[in-house]
Amino acid sequence: MPLVYATTADFKEKIKEGNVLVDFYADWCVSCKELEEETFSNIDVQKELKNFTLIQINVTQNSEEDKKIIFL
Repeated sequence: MPLVYATTADFKEKIKEGNVLVDFYADWCVSCKELEEETFSNIDVQKELKNFTLIQINVTQNSEEDKKIIFL
């Protein structure tokens, strides 16, 4: 599963590129850490998502920019 990072500026363009899974994450988010360390690294999950591109969007700052991308 390829990993791509996106921002508000390029998000809409990135999601046009086939099957995508969007992961909004924050450094302070416990569930986000679990997804990164346990779920996305699990070989069975990776096999199921092999035809998807994982797009990660960092919303740690919870800025106005972050809020815009969540509601696009």
